This record gives sequence, C-alpha cells and structure tokens, in this order.
Amino acid sequence: MQRELIVMAKAPLPDFAKSRLVEPIPASGALAPMTGAPAAAGTPGLGRFDTARVARLADAFIRDTLVVCERCEHEALSIVFAPPDSEVYFRAVAPAVALVPQAGGDLGARMAAATARK
Repeated sequence: MQRELIVMAKAPLPDFAKSRLVEPIPASGALAPMTGAPAAAGTPGLGRFDTARVARLADAFIRDTLVVCERCEHEALSIVFAPPDSEVYFRAVAPAVALVPQAGGDLGARMAAATARK
C-alpha cells in the first residue's frame, strides 16, 4: 500500500481563501493604526487584514505547508485544490506534485472524495 500525503488547498484569491481573517470596514471607516486594516470591534489598535493581505498570507501558508510536506515520509504527494480553474497557480507552486480538483459539497464530502479517489 502506497502512503500518499494529501494537501487540501484553496487558491489564495481575495475573498476566497482564509476569509475569516478579513474584517469588514466599519461604518466609521476607521482603520487600525499598525496594519492599515479596518479596526476590529472591541480591540482598539488591533485590526484584522484586508483581502489582498489575506491572499498573500494564504499563499505563504500553502508554500510553507509544502515545505513541511517535503520532510514527511510518503511515497506520493497530491494537492486537492479549489477552485477548479486555479490549477495554473498550483502547478507553478508545486510543479512535480499531482494536482486534483476538489469535488463539490461541504468539506466532509470533499475530504471523502479526496481520500476515496484511488
């Protein structure tokens, strides 16, 4: 039996990946002084990030995850990615890795499809 490491990943697109890190701009338009991001309610001076910064963070998370995967014992590595039209991004980031578009459904259904495909 071959040991395969599967990475489930969303392309680092604004408003698509890591969207919980984005804070809506408050009605006052006030921005946090350190980040230039909208000030988070109840946390003076500690804003969250704008969509462009979150996309850059998501890209860094993917790249860091792949570095860690290189250190893991496995015979095969696959990235199961979304959305389907982001294959070009993932091919550029991981040229030697098998790429598989994510199936539809909720996260559980997508994970089940990823592990059942072989």
